[in-house]
Amino acid sequence: VGIGPPAQLAIIHDVSDGIVSGGKAFVSQPRVEVRDAGGNVLEMDSRSAVRISFHSNPSGGVLSPVERSTVILQKGVAQFRNLSIDKAGFGYRMKYYFLEREGTAFVE
Repeated sequence: VGIGPPAQLAIIHDVSDGIVSGGKAFVSQPRVEVRDAGGNVLEMDSRSAVRISFHSNPSGGVLSPVERSTVILQKGVAQFRNLSIDKAGFGYRMKYYFLEREGTAFVE
């Protein structure tokens, strides 16, 4: 039972939990659920997307590959794959953005 449009992003797994090995894909990739105001996963949404970027970047690392930093939802879930940061470090913090599709483009 849905209660309306997207209202929150629930981070199921975040790569900010611990030390990052430079140049290697994260052992466990980020996973984000898009939920409505009632906390229900928007399982009917396989059209919108979620983008990942840095909130804090203490070692000046680069998130790659860039083309995998935006993921189209599959039944309300964004599962990122093969992401890495080029420099080892601790204290990286990520942020996530919900993107709606308008025609062929995504908007925040």
